[in-house]
Amino acid sequence: MLFGTFLGEHRGLECRAGVPAGGTLVLAHDTQGVVLFDFSLPYWAPAPIEEREDEPPLARPPDIRPPFIVDRGITLLPSRDRVINEKLDQFKIRLQPDLNRAIDFQGRYLDGIKDSMSIFGGAISGGVTRPGSPIPGTKVQDPVLDGHLKDTRAKTEALDFIKNQLLDPANADRQQVLEDQLKTAETDVAESIAVTTKYVSESTMDVSAGTDGSVAMNTVSDALNRLNNRAALDTVKSGLQDASTAAAKPELRNIIGGMLRLKGIGR
Repeated sequence: MLFGTFLGEHRGLECRAGVPAGGTLVLAHDTQGVVLFDFSLPYWAPAPIEEREDEPPLARPPDIRPPFIVDRGITLLPSRDRVINEKLDQFKIRLQPDLNRAIDFQGRYLDGIKDSMSIFGGAISGGVTRPGSPIPGTKVQDPVLDGHLKDTRAKTEALDFIKNQLLDPANADRQQVLEDQLKTAETDVAESIAVTTKYVSESTMDVSAGTDGSVAMNTVSDALNRLNNRAALDTVKSGLQDASTAAAKPELRNIIGGMLRLKGIGR
């Protein structure tokens, strides 16, 4: 009833999503008052004519408000991965002092094993090693054996360095890389132990206290106690058993058997 006249007066009427600032929203409805279309004008325009008595009232739009009121807003929470990583970092920081004490205790424990092995080697070979006697040094006269021992010590130091890196919270993003390097380092130490022990066995060295053989077995024992990887332990067990089988001296076989039992991989 009204649209045709209104359109004739306002040729710029457009159907748009919204109304520009200062414009006019135009609603077109049917005879039942149901809005069918909405238009807009870029300027203000008054109603086309005064209200008609026979014009039905516009239908009230449905109430689309939510049935509840959000009074405290929405709280954004961090992702689960971030929460877990932060908790792990805090746990490592709290645990670090205990780990350091445990490592220090293990070092003293290994030193005690080394002393025991020296005394044990002297006892079974007929030598005399009294409590409080100095522990044999790390230098040996055999140049080939010295090369094997330097290789074993260097690989053991590399293994210790990687273990310390794993305990450092600053390396949390490098855990997998360091764990892979740790496995490789343990395998290298295990192979070096086997090669060194095989040389001592094949050379029929004296392993009594203070001898080159005693220094070699002390170094091997210290390196063996650093190993924890299952594959590395299998490698070193096989190598030590082969060296024990080939050993001409029963003293060396006893020392190898004692080392395997102390590590829990022998009978």
